[in-house]
Amino acid sequence: MVQKSLKKPFSFQGIGIHSGQFVQVTCLPASANTGIVFRRLDLAGKEVAVNPKSLKLADRCTQLHWDGVDIFTPEHLLAACAGLDIDNMVIEIDHAEVPIMDGSALAFSMGFLEAGIQDLSASVTPLVITKPILVQDGDRYVMALPSPVSYFSYVLSYPDTFIGSQTVTTSTSQFLSDIAPARTYGFEAEIQALLDRGLAQGGCLDNAVVIGKTGYLSELRFPDELARHKTLDLMGDLWVLGRPILGHVIGVKSGHALNARFVKELEKAPRLKSRLV
Repeated sequence: MVQKSLKKPFSFQGIGIHSGQFVQVTCLPASANTGIVFRRLDLAGKEVAVNPKSLKLADRCTQLHWDGVDIFTPEHLLAACAGLDIDNMVIEIDHAEVPIMDGSALAFSMGFLEAGIQDLSASVTPLVITKPILVQDGDRYVMALPSPVSYFSYVLSYPDTFIGSQTVTTSTSQFLSDIAPARTYGFEAEIQALLDRGLAQGGCLDNAVVIGKTGYLSELRFPDELARHKTLDLMGDLWVLGRPILGHVIGVKSGHALNARFVKELEKAPRLKSRLV
Protein backbone atom coordinates (compact mmCIF):
# COMPACT_ATOMS: atom_id res chain seq x y z
CA MET A 1 0.00 0.00 0.00
CA VAL A 2 1.20 3.51 -0.76
CA GLN A 3 1.33 6.31 1.77
CA LYS A 4 -1.10 9.17 1.24
CA SER A 5 -1.52 12.85 2.06
CA LEU A 6 -3.66 15.79 1.02
CA LYS A 7 -3.20 17.58 -2.29
CA LYS A 8 -3.91 21.01 -0.80
CA PRO A 9 -4.65 22.52 2.63
CA PHE A 10 -8.02 22.08 4.30
CA SER A 11 -9.07 24.61 6.96
CA PHE A 12 -11.99 24.51 9.36
CA GLN A 13 -13.13 26.02 12.63
CA GLY A 14 -15.46 25.07 15.43
CA ILE A 15 -16.01 24.61 19.14
CA GLY A 16 -14.23 22.16 21.44
CA ILE A 17 -16.87 19.93 23.01
CA HIS A 18 -15.17 19.87 26.41
CA SER A 19 -13.47 23.29 26.53
CA GLY A 20 -16.21 25.22 24.77
CA GLN A 21 -13.44 27.27 23.13
CA PHE A 22 -13.43 28.43 19.51
CA VAL A 23 -10.66 26.66 17.57
CA GLN A 24 -9.17 27.14 14.10
CA VAL A 25 -7.42 24.30 12.31
CA THR A 26 -5.56 23.89 9.01
CA CYS A 27 -4.59 20.44 7.70
CA LEU A 28 -1.55 20.63 5.44
CA PRO A 29 -0.09 18.21 2.89
CA ALA A 30 3.04 16.41 4.13
CA SER A 31 5.80 14.39 2.49
CA ALA A 32 6.19 10.65 2.83
CA ASN A 33 7.23 9.28 6.24
CA THR A 34 6.13 12.47 8.05
CA GLY A 35 3.24 10.72 9.75
CA ILE A 36 0.46 12.80 11.26
CA VAL A 37 1.72 15.72 13.35
CA PHE A 38 -0.19 18.35 15.33
CA ARG A 39 1.44 21.80 15.47
CA ARG A 40 0.21 24.08 18.27
CA LEU A 41 0.27 27.62 16.85
CA ASP A 42 -0.68 29.00 20.27
CA LEU A 43 2.48 27.42 21.73
CA ALA A 44 5.06 28.81 19.30
CA GLY A 45 4.62 25.92 16.88
CA LYS A 46 5.42 23.08 19.31
CA GLU A 47 4.50 19.72 17.83
CA VAL A 48 2.98 16.45 18.94
CA ALA A 49 3.41 13.47 16.63
CA VAL A 50 0.52 11.02 16.47
CA ASN A 51 2.05 7.72 17.58
CA PRO A 52 1.74 5.26 20.49
CA LYS A 53 4.44 7.07 22.48
CA SER A 54 2.34 10.25 22.65
CA LEU A 55 -0.94 8.44 23.41
CA LYS A 56 -2.23 8.83 26.97
CA LEU A 57 -4.85 6.74 28.72
CA ALA A 58 -8.00 8.85 29.04
CA ASP A 59 -11.68 7.99 29.43
CA ARG A 60 -13.76 10.77 27.90
CA CYS A 61 -11.65 11.42 24.82
CA THR A 62 -8.38 10.51 23.15
CA GLN A 63 -5.43 12.51 24.47
CA LEU A 64 -1.98 13.00 22.95
CA HIS A 65 0.84 14.39 25.08
CA TRP A 66 4.50 15.07 24.33
CA ASP A 67 7.04 17.40 25.91
CA GLY A 68 4.41 19.37 27.82
CA VAL A 69 2.09 19.77 24.83
CA ASP A 70 -1.41 18.26 24.70
CA ILE A 71 -3.97 17.52 22.03
CA PHE A 72 -7.48 16.50 23.07
CA THR A 73 -10.31 14.84 21.10
CA PRO A 74 -8.43 14.09 17.84
CA GLU A 75 -10.26 10.76 17.44
CA HIS A 76 -12.91 11.87 14.94
CA LEU A 77 -10.33 13.57 12.71
CA LEU A 78 -8.11 10.49 12.96
CA ALA A 79 -11.07 8.26 12.11
CA ALA A 80 -11.51 10.24 8.88
CA CYS A 81 -7.82 9.66 8.18
CA ALA A 82 -8.28 5.94 8.84
CA GLY A 83 -11.33 5.73 6.61
CA LEU A 84 -9.49 7.47 3.75
CA ASP A 85 -6.03 5.91 4.40
CA ILE A 86 -4.36 9.30 5.00
CA ASP A 87 -1.14 8.69 6.96
CA ASN A 88 0.87 11.89 6.39
CA MET A 89 -0.37 15.35 7.41
CA VAL A 90 0.62 18.39 9.44
CA ILE A 91 -2.30 19.80 11.44
CA GLU A 92 -1.91 23.40 12.59
CA ILE A 93 -4.20 24.19 15.51
CA ASP A 94 -4.51 27.21 17.82
CA HIS A 95 -5.87 25.36 20.86
CA ALA A 96 -5.42 22.05 22.68
CA GLU A 97 -8.77 20.61 21.59
CA VAL A 98 -9.82 19.58 18.09
CA PRO A 99 -13.29 21.03 17.26
CA ILE A 100 -16.21 18.65 17.63
CA MET A 101 -18.00 19.89 14.46
CA ASP A 102 -21.31 17.95 14.30
CA GLY A 103 -20.01 15.19 16.60
CA SER A 104 -19.07 12.83 13.78
CA ALA A 105 -16.22 12.40 11.30
CA LEU A 106 -18.27 13.57 8.33
CA ALA A 107 -17.01 17.17 8.12
CA PHE A 108 -13.39 16.02 8.29
CA SER A 109 -13.95 13.32 5.68
CA MET A 110 -15.71 15.66 3.25
CA GLY A 111 -13.02 18.30 3.75
CA PHE A 112 -10.25 15.83 3.00
CA LEU A 113 -12.03 14.67 -0.14
CA GLU A 114 -12.53 18.28 -1.27
CA ALA A 115 -8.84 19.02 -0.70
CA GLY A 116 -7.93 15.90 -2.65
CA ILE A 117 -5.88 12.89 -1.62
CA GLN A 118 -2.58 12.06 -3.29
CA ASP A 119 -0.36 8.99 -3.35
CA LEU A 120 3.18 9.52 -2.09
CA SER A 121 6.46 7.93 -3.18
CA ALA A 122 6.71 5.46 -0.32
CA SER A 123 4.85 2.38 0.85
CA VAL A 124 3.28 1.44 4.14
CA THR A 125 3.04 -2.10 5.49
CA PRO A 126 -0.31 -3.02 7.02
CA LEU A 127 -0.20 -4.36 10.54
CA VAL A 128 -1.02 -8.01 9.89
CA ILE A 129 -2.76 -9.87 12.70
CA THR A 130 -1.33 -13.39 12.75
CA LYS A 131 -2.84 -14.63 16.01
CA PRO A 132 -5.49 -13.35 18.46
CA ILE A 133 -4.51 -10.30 20.54
CA LEU A 134 -6.64 -9.22 23.49
CA VAL A 135 -6.81 -6.51 26.14
CA GLN A 136 -9.55 -6.77 28.74
CA ASP A 137 -11.02 -4.95 31.72
CA GLY A 138 -13.78 -7.02 33.31
CA ASP A 139 -16.52 -7.50 30.73
CA ARG A 140 -15.02 -4.88 28.41
CA TYR A 141 -12.38 -5.79 25.85
CA VAL A 142 -10.75 -5.11 22.51
CA MET A 143 -9.33 -7.95 20.45
CA ALA A 144 -7.96 -8.57 16.97
CA LEU A 145 -8.29 -11.81 15.04
CA PRO A 146 -6.56 -12.93 11.83
CA SER A 147 -8.59 -12.08 8.73
CA PRO A 148 -7.73 -11.69 5.03
CA VAL A 149 -9.90 -8.54 4.98
CA SER A 150 -9.91 -5.57 7.37
CA TYR A 151 -13.05 -5.51 9.51
CA PHE A 152 -14.16 -3.58 12.57
CA SER A 153 -16.91 -4.76 14.89
CA TYR A 154 -18.36 -3.19 18.00
CA VAL A 155 -20.79 -4.48 20.63
CA LEU A 156 -22.50 -1.84 22.76
CA SER A 157 -24.64 -2.74 25.76
CA TYR A 158 -26.72 -0.65 28.15
CA PRO A 159 -28.96 -3.40 29.57
CA ASP A 160 -30.62 -1.19 32.19
CA THR A 161 -31.84 1.36 29.62
CA PHE A 162 -34.17 1.39 26.64
CA ILE A 163 -31.07 1.16 24.40
CA GLY A 164 -30.29 -2.46 25.17
CA SER A 165 -27.56 -3.83 22.88
CA GLN A 166 -26.31 -2.76 19.45
CA THR A 167 -23.81 -4.56 17.21
CA VAL A 168 -22.02 -3.25 14.13
CA THR A 169 -19.57 -4.86 11.70
CA THR A 170 -18.03 -2.82 8.91
CA SER A 171 -14.97 -2.35 6.72
CA THR A 172 -13.05 0.78 5.76
CA SER A 173 -14.67 0.64 2.31
CA GLN A 174 -18.00 1.37 4.04
CA PHE A 175 -16.65 4.13 6.27
CA LEU A 176 -18.04 7.16 4.45
CA SER A 177 -21.59 5.87 4.22
CA ASP A 178 -21.94 3.76 7.35
CA ILE A 179 -19.59 5.14 10.01
CA ALA A 180 -18.43 8.72 9.30
CA PRO A 181 -21.88 10.33 9.90
CA ALA A 182 -22.38 8.67 13.33
CA ARG A 183 -22.27 11.24 16.14
CA THR A 184 -20.91 11.15 19.65
CA TYR A 185 -23.46 10.71 22.41
CA GLY A 186 -24.08 11.26 26.09
CA PHE A 187 -26.72 10.65 28.74
CA GLU A 188 -28.83 13.61 29.86
CA ALA A 189 -28.48 12.42 33.46
CA GLU A 190 -24.66 12.76 33.28
CA ILE A 191 -24.50 16.24 31.78
CA GLN A 192 -24.41 18.21 35.03
CA ALA A 193 -21.70 15.98 36.48
CA LEU A 194 -19.60 16.52 33.35
CA LEU A 195 -20.11 20.28 33.51
CA ASP A 196 -19.06 20.24 37.17
CA ARG A 197 -15.80 18.57 36.11
CA GLY A 198 -15.19 21.26 33.47
CA LEU A 199 -16.17 18.91 30.63
CA ALA A 200 -18.85 19.10 27.91
CA GLN A 201 -18.72 22.92 27.98
CA GLY A 202 -19.35 23.02 24.23
CA GLY A 203 -21.80 20.14 24.00
CA CYS A 204 -25.28 20.66 22.56
CA LEU A 205 -27.97 18.92 20.53
CA ASP A 206 -26.20 20.09 17.35
CA ASN A 207 -23.05 18.08 18.06
CA ALA A 208 -24.15 15.08 20.12
CA VAL A 209 -26.92 12.54 20.48
CA VAL A 210 -28.45 13.14 23.92
CA ILE A 211 -30.06 10.17 25.62
CA GLY A 212 -32.94 10.70 28.03
CA LYS A 213 -34.53 8.26 30.47
CA THR A 214 -37.05 6.84 28.04
CA GLY A 215 -35.85 7.95 24.62
CA TYR A 216 -33.44 9.99 22.52
CA LEU A 217 -33.65 13.77 22.68
CA SER A 218 -31.98 13.93 19.26
CA GLU A 219 -33.17 12.59 15.91
CA LEU A 220 -30.98 9.60 15.02
CA ARG A 221 -29.13 9.22 11.73
CA PHE A 222 -29.08 5.41 12.14
CA PRO A 223 -31.09 3.16 14.47
CA ASP A 224 -27.76 1.86 15.82
CA GLU A 225 -25.94 5.20 15.68
CA LEU A 226 -24.38 4.73 19.11
CA ALA A 227 -22.59 1.51 18.14
CA ARG A 228 -21.54 3.04 14.84
CA HIS A 229 -20.00 5.98 16.67
CA LYS A 230 -18.11 3.68 19.03
CA THR A 231 -16.79 1.93 15.92
CA LEU A 232 -15.72 5.34 14.61
CA ASP A 233 -13.88 6.04 17.87
CA LEU A 234 -12.17 2.65 17.73
CA MET A 235 -10.99 3.24 14.15
CA GLY A 236 -9.70 6.71 15.05
CA ASP A 237 -7.91 5.52 18.18
CA LEU A 238 -6.17 2.70 16.30
CA TRP A 239 -5.01 5.10 13.56
CA VAL A 240 -2.51 6.35 16.14
CA LEU A 241 -0.48 3.37 14.89
CA GLY A 242 -0.14 5.19 11.55
CA ARG A 243 -1.05 2.27 9.33
CA PRO A 244 -3.99 0.02 8.48
CA ILE A 245 -4.69 -3.22 10.32
CA LEU A 246 -5.19 -6.39 8.29
CA GLY A 247 -7.40 -8.36 10.63
CA HIS A 248 -10.74 -8.27 12.40
CA VAL A 249 -10.78 -5.79 15.31
CA ILE A 250 -13.61 -6.26 17.80
CA GLY A 251 -14.52 -3.86 20.58
CA VAL A 252 -16.95 -4.92 23.30
CA LYS A 253 -18.10 -2.07 25.55
CA SER A 254 -14.64 -0.50 25.19
CA GLY A 255 -13.80 3.20 25.53
CA HIS A 256 -10.83 5.39 24.75
CA ALA A 257 -8.70 4.18 27.67
CA LEU A 258 -9.05 0.52 26.72
CA ASN A 259 -8.53 1.37 23.05
CA ALA A 260 -5.29 3.10 24.03
CA ARG A 261 -4.14 0.04 25.95
CA PHE A 262 -4.83 -2.04 22.84
CA VAL A 263 -2.77 0.33 20.69
CA LYS A 264 0.18 -0.06 23.04
CA GLU A 265 -0.25 -3.85 23.05
CA LEU A 266 -0.13 -3.92 19.26
CA GLU A 267 2.87 -1.59 19.17
CA LYS A 268 5.01 -3.76 21.42
CA ALA A 269 4.38 -6.97 19.48
CA PRO A 270 7.79 -7.59 17.78
CA ARG A 271 6.36 -9.02 14.55
CA LEU A 272 4.28 -5.90 14.01
CA LYS A 273 6.82 -3.11 14.45
CA SER A 274 8.03 -2.51 10.88
CA ARG A 275 6.02 0.29 9.25
CA LEU A 276 7.62 0.66 5.84
CA VAL A 277 8.66 -1.66 3.03
